[in-house]
Amino acid sequence: MVVPAVGSWSAVLAATGMLDGWRPSRGIYSTATDGHPCRSLFERYVDDFLTRQGIAHSVEPSYPHDAELNPNGLRADWKLADGTFVEAAGLSSNEYLHKLDRKRLLADTAGINLIILQPSDLSHLHQVFANQQGSVDN
Repeated sequence: MVVPAVGSWSAVLAATGMLDGWRPSRGIYSTATDGHPCRSLFERYVDDFLTRQGIAHSVEPSYPHDAELNPNGLRADWKLADGTFVEAAGLSSNEYLHKLDRKRLLADTAGINLIILQPSDLSHLHQVFANQQGSVDN
């Protein structure tokens, strides 16, 4: 398939029918196969993987309130059926990494199992989610 020159990666994806979203200042917003809203293509890939594998998940669960670590309502990217929170860590700014550290500490404090995914994890999501309901042995 020859893709016409359209100027940007998101435009190429849209021209091929692979993207149904829009691009704000950061990320590309789109809708996963199961209808969940996604704020990046990284999130969409993971959400679609969870759906294909039959791993029950909900989007943007709230972390427990904590006066110091979570006074304003931090959210995870997903919550799995067993209560595990999942974060897709796709950014590397100092502000983002600081927020991720707070989430990690908050999860530890609250006894929440937390999976933090890096883009390098995309090639082995089967192993990352091997113990989750509905996962497969690939």
